[in-house]
Amino acid sequence: MTRILTAAVLAALLSAGDRTLITKKGEVYKGTVTQSGNLYLVDSLAGPRQFPASEVACVFDDPREVVLKAEERYREAKRIYEESEKLPDADRLKNEKILTAIEMAQGAATLCNLVEPFARDEDKASIARTVPVVLQFIRLCRGAATSELAGTAPIAKSKVVALVDVHFAFQPPPAVEHKWIFKEELGPGLGALAQDLLNPEAAKRLEAARRLSHPPAVAPLATLLKLLESERDPAILKVLSEGLAWQDPAVVLKSLAWAKRETDPIKRAIALSVAREANDRAAFDFLLDWFADAPLAKHEDRAAFGAAFRQYHAWSASQLRDLLTRQRNPKLQMEILRQLGAVGDKASAPMLVKAMSSYPRDAVVSLLKIGKPAVPAICEGSRSEQPEMRRLCIWLLRKITGVNTSFNTASFENWWVANRKQVAEDEKAWWDEQAKHRYAIPPGFFAPYDLPLEAIVN
Repeated sequence: MTRILTAAVLAALLSAGDRTLITKKGEVYKGTVTQSGNLYLVDSLAGPRQFPASEVACVFDDPREVVLKAEERYREAKRIYEESEKLPDADRLKNEKILTAIEMAQGAATLCNLVEPFARDEDKASIARTVPVVLQFIRLCRGAATSELAGTAPIAKSKVVALVDVHFAFQPPPAVEHKWIFKEELGPGLGALAQDLLNPEAAKRLEAARRLSHPPAVAPLATLLKLLESERDPAILKVLSEGLAWQDPAVVLKSLAWAKRETDPIKRAIALSVAREANDRAAFDFLLDWFADAPLAKHEDRAAFGAAFRQYHAWSASQLRDLLTRQRNPKLQMEILRQLGAVGDKASAPMLVKAMSSYPRDAVVSLLKIGKPAVPAICEGSRSEQPEMRRLCIWLLRKITGVNTSFNTASFENWWVANRKQVAEDEKAWWDEQAKHRYAIPPGFFAPYDLPLEAIVN
């Protein structure tokens, strides 16, 4: 009874003037929120916190405020896109407006995803209808982007009087000879080589691919991409991979729809490399669609996608979580939980705790992979009314914190208060280290997911 009264008092204290702050990483903080310059200050029962404005996604009293704000952003994105349609393709302003519309629509979708867990039922239904429409709008905008078509801006006629020609006595030194500069005739030669890309003899295809891709040129790119789709010879694929690395990854990415059904590990690796090199939202969406359409079966593939999702962790945690809630394929759901562990972002911890009731082994292993930054979410899970979830959360807390003498949630909360600063510093250092090593993940990372739960929790 005392515990119930205490909880009621705490709830009453929190409700008085409390607001909710959500960071761009998906972290949620409730308390008195104030803004001072470029900083947001949150004063809650867990202690004061401050966040740069650049890291804050939204602050609200009522989730409805955020839903309305997202809808307003989407309407503004559509208005800007409609303005862009009235401009000719050669006008650079057209592409700038489209990119602005994409950015605003992405912001609207992100706001909807962040606030959805706090929204009322009617707003959740609205979000479920709105987000797919916004994502479809973003794809429409990307297809209309003119970055590859826009010409140079017209040169205004100058009214400045031209200077009198001046003779300079200085003579530049002769240019250094660079043997690697391609000096052959491009026109007829390229046409003949392009025909050899279809030659049944691998040696001729190899020579054609080598000469057409080194040095890189835009003219033969479409032909090289077509060869990549059908080629099986490892030596030719290696040459294509090296050549395409110098091309615009956004252009190459548009031709890789076949990768979703590809089984050749070399060609899959090429497609993944292009998507990672692009390092933008379109490339991440390509990877997420590929992952969703073709659930992984080998640890080598899981490691390759895990490294890519870890690289894109700013989007991965929220989008994988959203994917988990939108479909009912058990195999894909398990793979998503494993990839959340590979990403290693603490923003995934609340969803992993929730998933314990359906997929205890995969959720437990992934929480172990995230480690100490997941402690607050696991503490919440340890208060669950489900005995098995409480048992697993207490085991995780003992394992992660090293506090092996307690089964009391309060002990782990005290540990967190004493150690959270060090955890945050270690977490930042870990992400810095991951970036230095290109977020690499070995296949053995996924071996614990093969074990039965009893072998993990002992």
